[in-house]
Amino acid sequence: MFIAHVIKRLFHKRNMIHNPKYRRRSISSLTRRRVWAFLPALGIIISGCGTGRGTQPPTPRSTTVVLSSVVTKTTSRVNRVTPKSTVLHEVVWDLSNGHTVHPMSKNVILANHIGDTAVVVVVTPETSVPWYNYIFLQKKDRTLWTIVAYMTSPEGSLTQGERGLSLPNGSFRTVEFKVSDHLNTWVFQSGDHLLILLRQLLTPQTFPGYPVYTIHGIPVKINKEGNVMLFVYQDEGVQVSGYDNFGKSSTLRFLKSLPPVTSSLFPFRK
Repeated sequence: MFIAHVIKRLFHKRNMIHNPKYRRRSISSLTRRRVWAFLPALGIIISGCGTGRGTQPPTPRSTTVVLSSVVTKTTSRVNRVTPKSTVLHEVVWDLSNGHTVHPMSKNVILANHIGDTAVVVVVTPETSVPWYNYIFLQKKDRTLWTIVAYMTSPEGSLTQGERGLSLPNGSFRTVEFKVSDHLNTWVFQSGDHLLILLRQLLTPQTFPGYPVYTIHGIPVKINKEGNVMLFVYQDEGVQVSGYDNFGKSSTLRFLKSLPPVTSSLFPFRK
């Protein structure tokens, strides 16, 4: 079971944006309503996953630690110059055992940006099962990064089959996530393999230093930062970009398996 929830910043009035107390309280309240809607069912599922049969008593629910809520706090401008720094200084997690924890660099799996859009993937510490957080950011005021959407999910069962896509493993879990009217994302995860795909309206951006490959007659720019492959291409007024840790050859195979951006099934083939 793949569970996700969304946190979006909905503060339109200037005085609300710059009032830290209002901002923290409002986001926390929104988050709690969304998270607690599925935590009771999740607790039952996790508590029932012991290896004993029949005579072994069930694990007390209190021993299962889950993510209760996500809170963002105001940080200084100097801490918002990179996507990773923004997340490390703005995100706070409340756990079901009463602990409050913060992300650290060692919890970050991925933190990269393509143009003015960035993705940071970080695991919440101290939970009973790995709890993945997919955080989407956009650059504001040309230099500062702002969290615009948030999706979180505990490690769960996989959706079987590739649906026509070439991925490193035949089994993966995936979810579609609509960040805005102009930006849709898909998360694919299988074991240690992770891919995040974005489809958005074409915006005037350049990507200097990205080597260009031609796939199905379309120029695709691909670059590598650390162990993460970045790719971006433009077609039919749409920009498709993504981040993965597959390696170059697997990234190229995945890109070749994608259908046209005009397909109603995009990014799947079946």
